[in-house]
Amino acid sequence: MNKAQNIAFNYIENLINESKQSFTWSELRDTIQESNVTIKNWMTIRAVLQHFKNRGLIVRDEDISTEKYILNTN
Repeated sequence: MNKAQNIAFNYIENLINESKQSFTWSELRDTIQESNVTIKNWMTIRAVLQHFKNRGLIVRDEDISTEKYILNTN
């Protein structure tokens, strides 16, 4: 993984470990940008999101007005 992917992975993993309820794409994006890493392709970050979705750890909120991900507690 590249640096930005590692930041995204750690961000989501920390939220899961802290039992947070949810996060938004904006929060994730801001966290990555604050780390001053260069991102050439944001799809690499989307791949990290997909990894957690595939493992059943997060689900996308059905509300389409915001891109929000909910931690799956099931």
